[in-house]
Amino acid sequence: MTRFGILLFGFTLLLPSSKALGSEGDAAASALIDHARQLSDIRAGGAPPFRLQMEVKIIGTDGTAMRGVYTEVWVSKAQWRRELAVGNFRKIQVTAGRKRWLLDNSTVIPERTGEILTLSEFGKFPGKWKSSTDREVNGVSVHCLERETDVGVSPPKSGLCFDKANGTLAVQFQPWQLGTRIVERVCSYSDYQKFGDRLFAMSYECDEDKHSALQARIVELAAAPEPDPALFGKPEGAKESVNCLDSVEPPKALYAPGPRPTKYFSGRFVILVSAVIGTDGEPHNLRITSEPRSGLDDAALEAVRQWRFKPASCGGESMEAEIVVRVDFGH
Repeated sequence: MTRFGILLFGFTLLLPSSKALGSEGDAAASALIDHARQLSDIRAGGAPPFRLQMEVKIIGTDGTAMRGVYTEVWVSKAQWRRELAVGNFRKIQVTAGRKRWLLDNSTVIPERTGEILTLSEFGKFPGKWKSSTDREVNGVSVHCLERETDVGVSPPKSGLCFDKANGTLAVQFQPWQLGTRIVERVCSYSDYQKFGDRLFAMSYECDEDKHSALQARIVELAAAPEPDPALFGKPEGAKESVNCLDSVEPPKALYAPGPRPTKYFSGRFVILVSAVIGTDGEPHNLRITSEPRSGLDDAALEAVRQWRFKPASCGGESMEAEIVVRVDFGH
C-alpha cells in the first residue's frame, strides 16, 4: 500500500463541499480566510523584518521523540534565511534576490521536517470553500469551512476552523488515505500573541488518529530591522536554484502507483524518497533519505520512478522542484 505526501508544505487542505450552500456561502468562506490571513501573515508584502525561533518535537508511532530547533530571519520574499536542526540533521535555506541556496548535512532526513519548515506560515487554501458548522474545539468557539477532497473514501471529514471571537485560524484537519484506511490528521494553533499589528500563533500541535505526532512552540519572535548581511550569503557547499518571487505551485502527483508486494518483511514501514521533479513531470535524481531498509529501498525507488507529476510552477511558468515523498509498505 502507498501513502503519498510531499514534505515541503505544511498542509494543503482538501475538504468536502456542501451543495446546499450557494455563492453567498462561498463569498463568506473566502472572506473568513482572507481576514485570518490579514490578521496573522507576518510575511505579507510590506511586513517588517523579524527573527523567529521555534522549538519542535517529532513523535514517532512507537512513542520515541526527536527534538530540534527551527530559526528564521525574514526581510522580504527576496531575502530570508531558514535553518533547521533535528537530532544530527541540519538544513539551511537562504535566498538573495532571484537566487536560492540549499544545504543539508545528511542523506537521512527525519520525517516531518518539511512540515516544520512551513508550520508557522499562513497556508494557501485553494478551491471553493463552503461554510459548515459552529462547534467548540479545545474550549474555543469556532466556525468551520469545508470543501471537496480527493480522498476516495466517503465521508472524508476535513476542514478549516476559525476562532469566532477574533477570526484567527484555530484548527485545520484533513484525511490521508493509507491503503483502504483513512488516517485523520489534525493541527491546532493556539496561544496567539500580538506582533506589531498582527496576531500570531505561538503554539502548534499536530495529531494523527488522536496521537500526537508533532509539537512546536515559538520561543522568540522579535523585530529585526537591520539583520547581518552575512546571513544571506551562499553557504559553503550549498546547491543553487531559482528563488521564485511570485506565487509558487508545488508539484502535484498525477499517477502514483504503489510498490510491488515483497515477502522480505512484515509490518508497516515508511520509506522517504527525495526526487527532483522536472518540467517534464518526471522524477529525477532519486535517493533514499530515510534509514536504509534492505529489500524495501529498491522497491520504493522502482515505484517512484513510475510516478508522474504536474510540475511545479512559478507565476504560471513550469520549474524544477525538489521534493520528498513517502512510500508506505504494509497496513
